[in-house]
Amino acid sequence: MNAVSFSEKLLTVAEYIEFEEQSDIRHEYRFGHLYPIAGTSNKHNRVKQNVVYALRGHFLERGCVVFDENIKLQIIEDGIYNYPDVMLTCDSQDIDSEFIIKNPSLVVEVLSKSTARYDKTDKFEDFQKVASIQYYLIVESRWQSVILYSRTENPNLWTYQLFNAPNDVVAFPKLGFELSLETIYKYVNVPQFATISHYLEDDDEI
Repeated sequence: MNAVSFSEKLLTVAEYIEFEEQSDIRHEYRFGHLYPIAGTSNKHNRVKQNVVYALRGHFLERGCVVFDENIKLQIIEDGIYNYPDVMLTCDSQDIDSEFIIKNPSLVVEVLSKSTARYDKTDKFEDFQKVASIQYYLIVESRWQSVILYSRTENPNLWTYQLFNAPNDVVAFPKLGFELSLETIYKYVNVPQFATISHYLEDDDEI
């Protein structure tokens, strides 16, 4: 990602929040520098909305809130802020917060070709810094494939699970929730994992 060039003066978090309120595009914030976020595709947004609807349908009555890509996540106070595609939080301070979420239990990123490598590497490293996050769900938008990272009792150790069969169900035991691939890709015309070879290019990662 390339930083936005405003001046030699680095932006404070307060200046960043004020700038974002007036900006036509969103930016991540890293230690005073702003990084523009690329636009997304139709399929990306439809897959994301399927995840949002499923989470809201399950957690709304439990007093939790699901945020959809336009609210900031604090990774390091006054240091790193970004915009996950989806966040689930049951924290009362988060629910009453106007701009910034600090204690989500689940974050979700829907991949696109331009962001896949970043979401699987640097962004995952960022999310591990947030102690409240128990699950990081990575959802492919070009074919049916989902990765779930789960925090273990050792906060620095995460498990990895890959789901790519049409009847697979992703379980989140700490949240008492399950999400099927059928629900994630409902009404979205993307190929099953077993048939994607002719969709891949040399620089694509599975």
